[in-house]
Amino acid sequence: MAEQGMAAQCTERDKQAAWRIIAFLLSYPGWAMWREALPEIATWAREVQNPDIGNTLAAVVERFLHTDPLELERTYVETFDFNDKRALYLTAHEFGDSRDRGPALIELRRLLREHGFEEADHELPDHLPLLFEFLAVTAASPDNAELERRLARVCGEIEQALPEGSPYRPVFRCANAILGTTGPAEFRNPSGRCEAADLDELPYPLYYE
Repeated sequence: MAEQGMAAQCTERDKQAAWRIIAFLLSYPGWAMWREALPEIATWAREVQNPDIGNTLAAVVERFLHTDPLELERTYVETFDFNDKRALYLTAHEFGDSRDRGPALIELRRLLREHGFEEADHELPDHLPLLFEFLAVTAASPDNAELERRLARVCGEIEQALPEGSPYRPVFRCANAILGTTGPAEFRNPSGRCEAADLDELPYPLYYE
């Protein structure tokens, strides 16, 4: 179904619920608590009033429930850790390894901490699951709207980079359906530099509560 149709009649409550589900589904699936939480996440998905988004996310959860845990971990790592175009780090897409990425990370950390959010000790503040969790629990604001515009651009690129059969493609399709309602994503790197991101040392993501 077209993304525009998926986003139709998406209430603010639906958006926040979807962001939390998406944050969970994009977190690393290797933790026992992640696996144990899947049935509850399925319930959340069924409660999303927009049927296209709710049913799509519920189908992803159902697929994960019936996938061997080790296979799911392997799929996650192969999907997001070995391809720069599918990396789950916002500023890696925006700046690559240019020197402008550092200030952008500092600014994101400032925004998160203003609202009581902190990334895990071994994580970066531009990790997409953390940013979606942030959007799920904070009120609409100009800062949030700007973050959504940035996410729209990056999530669109990630969806296009995912193979058609990837279990994560529907997750990004839902994200992009919602983000598409925020207006065009026009990120401009002021320096014009965007070096290829070196993601070899980035840690596995965590489930944020």
